Amino acid sequence: MAQTDPEDGFDQIMVQSWNSVAQQLRTLHNELSGDRARRRERAERAVQNERYEQTRRQQQSIRLEQWEMDNRERLNKGFESTLNATVLADGDGWRKMRDSSLLQGWMVADQLEGNDPGYRRQIIEAKARLKDEWSKRHPETHIDAAADQLTNHVNITYTDQSPALQATLNAFNTAGVPVDLQRVEDTQAFQAAHGDDATFFVDSRLTGQWTGYDHDRIVEAVMCAPVNGVDDAASRISFLKDQGLPESSHADNKATGDEPSTISEVERTENADAAPIVETPHTRAGAYEARRR
Repeated sequence: MAQTDPEDGFDQIMVQSWNSVAQQLRTLHNELSGDRARRRERAERAVQNERYEQTRRQQQSIRLEQWEMDNRERLNKGFESTLNATVLADGDGWRKMRDSSLLQGWMVADQLEGNDPGYRRQIIEAKARLKDEWSKRHPETHIDAAADQLTNHVNITYTDQSPALQATLNAFNTAGVPVDLQRVEDTQAFQAAHGDDATFFVDSRLTGQWTGYDHDRIVEAVMCAPVNGVDDAASRISFLKDQGLPESSHADNKATGDEPSTISEVERTENADAAPIVETPHTRAGAYEARRR
């Protein structure tokens, strides 16, 4: 495997971190704004419950707006550096990005639009490039609509129960990330493929693969997960506030990594009281003790 330049490696880590933040903010905005159908359903409930829900949505919107206001300068710098290092980099290397990376780039540009007047020309150029490339690959869809539907999914294969596996499942379960869990009977073949000490292997559709418990990779996968409902939005806002923002190398960044991976500097979040792993060949973690709190 070719040696990776340390600076390029750092830039790749930074780029994916800001991609994840942009995707999370877009999802939160979409959820908190609500839709008419859901409002009509709630209108049929008791007036008291409806007022309570409206008040809660307003409070969550205010919290998100305040968080963004407090961190606007850092957000702008991080998002600018992401576009400069990928879509706006010299050459056509950005055209090799995966579909999911194109969609994340679109979300980054969205987060800058209207919030960074001095970067307006670059935003227009970045969106034009992304829209053109997406249209070539998927002429039947629009990149904006596709970005709204971007979700993550995790598959975990394992040979034995362990605290590390349970901690991984707890983290995804708490964050509401869907997980398919499958036990492998052939331990020797599994370890030959993933390492002599490996007991479980994680495959995140949007953020890649890893072996064993990896807190930073879990956080990365959580940041790409959708938000389903006001309660999820509230917990995810708290997540953003608690974890803080990833460090940025700012707008002079010139790296051009195709498929950056993320290392988010966050605190570990585990639910120590979760139920033990259920011994079934194939179970979905969202259903397996799904909403245990």
